[in-house]
Amino acid sequence: MEEQFKIMMLNALQKTGAGIEKAVDFVGAEAPTLIKECLEYYLVFNIINIITMLITLVVLSVVLYKTFNKAKGLDYSKHTDLKIILFIVSGVLSVMLMGAGHTIQTLALEAIKIKIAPRVFLIEKTREMIRETNNPNPSGSCNKK
Repeated sequence: MEEQFKIMMLNALQKTGAGIEKAVDFVGAEAPTLIKECLEYYLVFNIINIITMLITLVVLSVVLYKTFNKAKGLDYSKHTDLKIILFIVSGVLSVMLMGAGHTIQTLALEAIKIKIAPRVFLIEKTREMIRETNNPNPSGSCNKK
């Protein structure tokens, strides 16, 4: 009985080893394609985000320009509330413009990194994903005991 058990275990281990070898061969063959697709995805993703932020930047600039043009002809001594509202709107739009510009710069730099130094991008992306996996709650505000 013990002899049959050893033979069965040996067969199971051999089949498992063969399955692992096939899996390693498959992953080894598919890894370059996967990496290429991953890089292409992130490049296209960043390009789409850059285009979106550029459109946002143009729209915000046009709105800010029109707001200032309408404000030029007003008599502020009669419309003090309007003066405050225009000041707040122009401030908010200016901050949004700066945010859009910063986002465009960040995305453009990442797209350039993908195109010029794909290995560096993959290493940084992997490090970021590992960090997120190991620390799903960086603020530490939840699940504290």
